[in-house]
Amino acid sequence: MMLWKFNNSIRNAKITLFNNLGKLIQHVYAGDIEGDQTIKIDTKTLPAGIYLIHCSDKSITFKKSFSVTK
Repeated sequence: MMLWKFNNSIRNAKITLFNNLGKLIQHVYAGDIEGDQTIKIDTKTLPAGIYLIHCSDKSITFKKSFSVTK
């Protein structure tokens, strides 16, 4: 399980998961993110590797990388 904690509110956010080659793996979340909210991403079915999460709204994109080991 991967947790991404947000401290600020984001309206109309889209969170997507990509592998290290840039291939879209999953649309994780779409909607408003309230301040102090945590998004959970289930990593059980992901193969070992490095992943990148994008969180974007109409004006900005946040990125966070993480690795899955088995």
